[in-house]
Amino acid sequence: MQIIDYEKGHGNAGTFQIICRNCDSNYFSNYESENALLSGPTNMMLAEIALKNHLMVLSKRYHEVELYELLNTELSEIEGKEILDSIHAFDIRDEQFQFKRCKKIIDKQLKSGYSIIFYDLLDYVIPIAVQTPIALHHDLNYGIVNDIYNSSEDATMRDAHLAIFPLSEKTIILFFCHRDDRNYYKFHRQFQKLEHQMQLQMINYYIFKYSENYMLSPGIDRSIIKNKALQTLSREVGDIGDLGFIDPYKKKKAIAPDEIPNFLTLKK
Repeated sequence: MQIIDYEKGHGNAGTFQIICRNCDSNYFSNYESENALLSGPTNMMLAEIALKNHLMVLSKRYHEVELYELLNTELSEIEGKEILDSIHAFDIRDEQFQFKRCKKIIDKQLKSGYSIIFYDLLDYVIPIAVQTPIALHHDLNYGIVNDIYNSSEDATMRDAHLAIFPLSEKTIILFFCHRDDRNYYKFHRQFQKLEHQMQLQMINYYIFKYSENYMLSPGIDRSIIKNKALQTLSREVGDIGDLGFIDPYKKKKAIAPDEIPNFLTLKK
């Protein structure tokens, strides 16, 4: 049974439908217009993007909690459900903290709060749109950014944010984090030392490695989407392939950034 629309128009692609009109106009108006985006990123704009990202994750986590509770009650007991419950609880705790932090910036009209890791205005339109939080596991030298395998209650996860907005004639790429999240400091410095094409390549890689919240143009050549390395990378969960299922008899080969098609260099 199809429960989602596989194709969306430009006007409603990626729209988060459960925000009331009043909140939508009060909290997300600064970045949801082409003219505002073309004028360059402001701290308020970054806070609004981050706020919507955290809101979407919280909505997803709350739905997952109810879904697993329903499955456990109506069908059969889920083995290891207590582990799932603790993971969801920690995720919700961390997302609520980040949500309140960026909402404060908007409510108080603060002038600072976020650090831009990368910003570019491409003079062409690309066939992919993205708006997502990304909890990086490691930096470019494999130093830990977020210790995603640490199950301790004291371990906290902090998100960076990635936004790619194809406009009528140009494309905006934004990669940023909250200035208080010290775990991104080293990564920030490392990323800024990369050449521009390598920065685009890494952002393209992070989209498919860490996110599921991206929209592709239906005009993309199907052979690009069927790229084997891209499909393998898209199925990774926490650096583990095949949606997080470990196969001890199958050797896992890590996908490198240059093995997948770079959607940021494709013109629509």
